[in-house]
Amino acid sequence: MPEPLTESKNPQGANSWSPDGRVLAFHEIGPETGYDLWILEPGKDPTPFAMTPFRERGAAFSPDGRWLAYSSDESGRDEVYIRPYVRRSKPARCYRCKFETLKE
Repeated sequence: MPEPLTESKNPQGANSWSPDGRVLAFHEIGPETGYDLWILEPGKDPTPFAMTPFRERGAAFSPDGRWLAYSSDESGRDEVYIRPYVRRSKPARCYRCKFETLKE
């Protein structure tokens, strides 16, 4: 029988495993912030990766595991964003193969 990896009162869904199969990116639909992205690392509690009033979802690790791409409506429409996985830094919006760092 499958066992849950996390416990929450909120709906959750798996998005992407890291290339080495050790880290899971998943979304959770919270009552206050809606769709948010979380990271589950071995032996640790889940940690938020992108938790904003916007809808972050559809996370996918890059083939080398260094980046996480996801969809967000932060700009007012759904767009693809990328962020380094290792350092939780500011996201960059993917726009016609150019990347721009977003201002806070």
